[in-house]
Amino acid sequence: MGEQRKIAYRRLSQSHVDEITRRHEMLQASEMGGARADFSFADLSGLDLSGRDLSGADFVGAVLVGTRLTDAILDNAVFFCADLRRANLAQCSLRRVDLRGACLRGAYLAQANLDQADLREGVIAERERGGGLKILHHDQEASQWPAALYRERLLLSKGGRKSSASVCDLTDAILRQAHLTRTHMHHAKLCGVDLREADLTGADLTGAQLQGAVCSGAKFDLVTTQGASQEGMLTDEAAGRALDELHEPIARLLDWHRQWVETGGKKGEAASLAGTDLRSLGSLAGQNLAALVAPGAVFYGLNLQGAQLQGAQLAGADFRSANLKQVDLRGADVSGANFTHADLRGADLGPLQLSKGRRKPVNLGAARLCYAKLDSAILHQAILTEADLSFASLMDAKMKEADFSGSQMCGAQMVHSAFLNASWDGATGVRFVACR
Repeated sequence: MGEQRKIAYRRLSQSHVDEITRRHEMLQASEMGGARADFSFADLSGLDLSGRDLSGADFVGAVLVGTRLTDAILDNAVFFCADLRRANLAQCSLRRVDLRGACLRGAYLAQANLDQADLREGVIAERERGGGLKILHHDQEASQWPAALYRERLLLSKGGRKSSASVCDLTDAILRQAHLTRTHMHHAKLCGVDLREADLTGADLTGAQLQGAVCSGAKFDLVTTQGASQEGMLTDEAAGRALDELHEPIARLLDWHRQWVETGGKKGEAASLAGTDLRSLGSLAGQNLAALVAPGAVFYGLNLQGAQLQGAQLAGADFRSANLKQVDLRGADVSGANFTHADLRGADLGPLQLSKGRRKPVNLGAARLCYAKLDSAILHQAILTEADLSFASLMDAKMKEADFSGSQMCGAQMVHSAFLNASWDGATGVRFVACR
């Protein structure tokens, strides 16, 4: 056991899916002519199944990348080893659903009900003539997490023999206010998952990977976390330096900083907020924070729309899910910063004009911009070497002389003219860029 081959799946049209769903709903209503929906090993990518009753349907090994399933009833459905990357499952009823080995990277499950769902590891295999087993797997995309496959493999011991299993992968998924009571998530990959205000009462997270997960406001009563990795989790506790640990109230420090910027250093004082958790501020929209020193600070979910951050030192900062529309980041150092799911539409990430005609480009080297919105953003001369822009949207972005060398662009969207104006040496995933 261990040899792998690709799954051969059939592509279904929207009309075909609608007919299968109609007959399944007839079965649910005990009407003549009804039949259980069988979508096993079918490709349903990008189709619309929202609001349908597909309780108990078979989605084993199915591909539902980007599929719309909002408000659907999927209780007791089987999604064993299904591919649900970026699927929209908001407000879905997924009680007792089988999601073993499924991939839900970047999926949207806000307010979904996953009561007693099974998200343990799983593997699809078929028996060969000689009696052995051959593992089947979906086409793989380049990973958004370095040095890892999009679906991680675990080695499990069974009767002295080792077998390979796929963990349920919810990396970067949105599960805000989701109902996850009594779910089975052994070894599940929950890196960077948004669990704000989710209810995980009685859930089993044994061996789960929760690095960077956002759990503020979540209920963790009676949760089993033995062997779980929890590095970098954001909870209700301050991550790094709390605001009450600063030598002055934050409002006073920001006011002094504004004066310092506006008077060229004659008044006020430059603020230093390195490693500070700023989430509780809620909004810094429109504020003058130019040249702010805040490497490693946490801006998660903050409203920074229209803020002036040109020349700021923000290496390694956490900007996930932040509102950064029209923000001015010219010449800023945001290398290694995390902008996953951030909204940077119309942001200025171009070079900062210095004295004597010199320009300082923005440094986004090794930054994480997965699922970020960069539409109409200015990225002229931006340094994006080794950055991860998987599934980011760069439609109408201006990126003349930008350096994307060694970057990850899997699934990113941009116009063809922008693609031609930048440097792409060693970038991977560029073939998936949608041009128009």
